[in-house]
Amino acid sequence: MAKRTVRKKTAAKKTSQKKKTASPRSVKAKTGIATTREINAATKERRVRSAQALRVYAAGVTAVQKRKFSIAAKALNEIIDNYPEERELLERAKLYLAVCNRELKPAVSEPTSLDERIYAATVSLNGGAVKAAIEHLNAVASEKPTDANVHYMLAVAHALSGDTDTSVTHLERAITINPDNRLLARQEPDFENIRGNDRFRDLTAPEEDMDVSE
Repeated sequence: MAKRTVRKKTAAKKTSQKKKTASPRSVKAKTGIATTREINAATKERRVRSAQALRVYAAGVTAVQKRKFSIAAKALNEIIDNYPEERELLERAKLYLAVCNRELKPAVSEPTSLDERIYAATVSLNGGAVKAAIEHLNAVASEKPTDANVHYMLAVAHALSGDTDTSVTHLERAITINPDNRLLARQEPDFENIRGNDRFRDLTAPEEDMDVSE
């Protein structure tokens, strides 16, 4: 009887087991599970950002307490823009920022006296709010029609708004009341866009250039 040989399966079994064993890197790639090292690094970075945010916030609050509202607003806006994950600090920063905005842009009460209206008109002109300035000045001119300064300011305001005829009319009135306004008007940069007007040139011409009857 012939001898039967038994095949050795040990080597094949080992090979099969070797193929089934995956490397830790492969497991991570398939499952997306972060390693302990990565978790620790992320935690450390989070703590660093939290500490930075806290320092910026503290600087903002200190500036508010010292009434340095512009500096405070800059720091608080940095919290809002750069650290959205710091929810608690974010809410506090918004509250302090509202305080800064109120202090930096105080509400302007409606002027009541003539002097307050002239001041409000001056502020409006400097801020480019020409329409508001004209409204204030018209209110003053209706009660003080012989105020040369008011008519001069109205001339400036209307010149800035592009209303040349009204501007020259008020300028003529201002010069009639106070001739010193003639020289002032010649040097006024806000009249630059109406200097080509004939009436304006006549009003602001030097006195020696004007016809004098003998």
